[in-house]
Amino acid sequence: MAEPVTALPHSRLRLRDTAVVDDRDGEVAVYLHDLGGGSVLRGVPALMFRSVQRRFGPEWFTVTAAVGDDLAGDTQMWTNVLTALTERGILVTGGDERGTVPAPELLRVQVTADAEDIERLAGLTAAATNVELVSGPPHGTHPTADLAVLFDRGAGAEDALAFARRQAEAGRQSLTVRVYGENLELGPWTVPGRTPCFECYWSRLQAGRERTPPQSFLHGYALPATPSMAAEAALVFVAGEIAKAAAGKPPVTMGQVLRLELAALELVKHKVVSAPRCPTCATAFRAAA
Repeated sequence: MAEPVTALPHSRLRLRDTAVVDDRDGEVAVYLHDLGGGSVLRGVPALMFRSVQRRFGPEWFTVTAAVGDDLAGDTQMWTNVLTALTERGILVTGGDERGTVPAPELLRVQVTADAEDIERLAGLTAAATNVELVSGPPHGTHPTADLAVLFDRGAGAEDALAFARRQAEAGRQSLTVRVYGENLELGPWTVPGRTPCFECYWSRLQAGRERTPPQSFLHGYALPATPSMAAEAALVFVAGEIAKAAAGKPPVTMGQVLRLELAALELVKHKVVSAPRCPTCATAFRAAA
């Protein structure tokens, strides 16, 4: 968990896991809510202007909040809000004068995929000078990797579930991408202990709370995908997500899954909500403790 913020080190801050703040009960309460990525909010009053009617699941959004003249003399109020955010595990990081989060010096990425897919992904990410693809055991984790990517062709859900659990135990960010036939399932990008994981998504699929993919995919006997437009599109997408993270930008699949069915030319987006008593999330919280 991040340390409570006690000062304003920058004139602009970026909030991840954007929050709506409600102090009607005499204390600051934080509710997660989609305010739209990239929106510019002017200080605390802008954060408080929306009436919260219901609680939202722990989803991931990015908003730049500008602290301007409208908060002159009231920095304690803003500090209290930032403290409330960090106490609830919501990341608050300082940025530059444009409100952006500095890119990591080096993003080490472990990719679990076929050899030809890894080679293709290396070519697609070559332009990002601060990205390094590292090798690791197929069913293990690289000790220095910052991000683990599973690029899965046609396997059942068990491999993806096991992958998610391994990364949760290691406290490592992960991205799950699966190709089955001419269909893609992209995401979620998971930050252990902070965002819902693949098992949260999968358990809700099984419970019938989300629109389900083909039954062969659900039951794990989908035919392996051959080299196709679907696989190529998925690799390009993965490279784009890695590039966003390397540039300090939020990935599209952070806390959500995109399912693309090429035969029907249909894209379905699912916001992933934490599943109660998710064992993978519980593992992540224990690892972070």
